[in-house]
Amino acid sequence: MSSYQQTNRELKGVKDYQFMLRLKQPCGELKSEVYRLLDDLSAKYGQGDLRATTRQCFQLHGVRKATLKTVVSSLLDIGSSTVGACGDVSRNVMVTPAPFVSPSYVAARKWGKIIAQLFRPMTGAFSTVWLDGEKAATVESWAREVEAEGIDVDKMMRHDRGTGIVLDDHVEPLYGDRYLPRKFKVGITVPGDNSLDLYTNDIGLVVVSDGNGNPIGFNVMVGGGMGRTHRKEETFARVADHMGYVPFSKAPELLKSILAAQRDHGNRDVRANARMKYLVHTLGIDNFKRLVESYFGEEVEEWRDVSAWKYSDWMGWWEQGDGKLFYGLHVDCGRVKDFEDGPQLKTVMRKLVDKYDLDIVMSPTQSLILKDIKPEWKDDIEEILHQHGVLKLEEIDSLQRLGMACPALPLCGLAVTEAERRFPEYIEKIRGLLVKAELPDEVRALASSKWQRKQRSDF
Repeated sequence: MSSYQQTNRELKGVKDYQFMLRLKQPCGELKSEVYRLLDDLSAKYGQGDLRATTRQCFQLHGVRKATLKTVVSSLLDIGSSTVGACGDVSRNVMVTPAPFVSPSYVAARKWGKIIAQLFRPMTGAFSTVWLDGEKAATVESWAREVEAEGIDVDKMMRHDRGTGIVLDDHVEPLYGDRYLPRKFKVGITVPGDNSLDLYTNDIGLVVVSDGNGNPIGFNVMVGGGMGRTHRKEETFARVADHMGYVPFSKAPELLKSILAAQRDHGNRDVRANARMKYLVHTLGIDNFKRLVESYFGEEVEEWRDVSAWKYSDWMGWWEQGDGKLFYGLHVDCGRVKDFEDGPQLKTVMRKLVDKYDLDIVMSPTQSLILKDIKPEWKDDIEEILHQHGVLKLEEIDSLQRLGMACPALPLCGLAVTEAERRFPEYIEKIRGLLVKAELPDEVRALASSKWQRKQRSDF
């Protein structure tokens, strides 16, 4: 289960233990009914706020041990989950958050849910502990969508080519009894849209289309990761290498092959060097590709040319392409709460979700995207946002819009120094230095770039 025990380190002489829960949300999607439950749970059993992460999911802080089972079982019974949002397994599968309805975006979301199911842990221990061995009242929402497509992911998972991918383990055919050496991250996007920093994932997938715009497969990259250990030079951030192309029909087997390569050859002796990026770095991309091909049973096709990368945070108003709109709501550091001298984000989010039954997509910048908005709702939504102190996008400093900060004190035991609470002061000082130095604001120019304006018209 994705939970972390924490303590308030600002309280001297006493251990104020509590838990943080992290949801699993493939593609960053969150149904309106799940948001309402999460909002209620945060008020009744948490510290009264929610925090969006950079991996497109919510965290609920401040849960006490006595109510942990109530919170977890409530989420499971409504079609949500915390399984696989932490631990040495495949983490939350990220997908470009823009809810456009063009074929490539639809394909990215579809495959995000397939891969989330393909790489899910299969152990029944979770339901034994948190549901007393009973099945959840509702199947996870993304699992229902995959099943509705007629896709048998369990068959896909257990399909055995006899090359060592599938293990002789009746519970965990891909992970075995030891799971992976370290966490494993997958990201998916479309050509040109690098809103999720695709090159920082263990596996990065780019939807490739034919000459008629029909999605046909993936460009595959491997070996990315941002983390490093302080004062350990043998640890480092690394961008992923291009490995090749695979058609959709062979994608599950290739993805399983990459996972198996890391499972069997990743560093299990030194945890700081256990991520797949170190295996790719040590072997080199050519040797790593050959290793993967030994499991895959055939050569991986060459990488196919795609359009150049651009960046957007998808904030503000956009047309989805089906006559509806989506709205990207900026959230400082992902903290959804009612601030005493700032926006009433928690109140306004609940009001909008209740009034219009809006589903949500989490963004990699820790912000929220409200989708499927009818054009006639736009003026009312803007008025509700204004009434609750939410700034218009053009009123938000560009440094603040793209800046991020760790929660740090009082909860994170890994924090080196203060972060989130100093964030506003830090932004103000940096902005003052830029103004004093008469430096152009290239970050602000990003928000009105020609590419973003073109995207608004294309979709």
